[in-house]
Amino acid sequence: MSSIALKESLLKKIEKADDRLLKMIYALVEAYTESEEEAIMGYDIHGNPKTVKEMRITLQKEAEDAKAGKHISLSQLKNRSEKWLNDTK
Repeated sequence: MSSIALKESLLKKIEKADDRLLKMIYALVEAYTESEEEAIMGYDIHGNPKTVKEMRITLQKEAEDAKAGKHISLSQLKNRSEKWLNDTK
């Protein structure tokens, strides 16, 4: 059965579901979503694991900072990069 057919079938069953089944489906979806949030999606430069939840929080903060104008210019970034590169020599 394709994903589309599965979704359509589930939606029909959910529409007819009683409270008990709805609560069970909700609990299943919450458990699945929660485990996804705790999944490791990468590592920082020190090798520490980063979860999906942590990355979402970080990216949300960075997006808010960008919208608030908290950023540096391209020339400032180039200067910092050159300094970092010189410090590693």
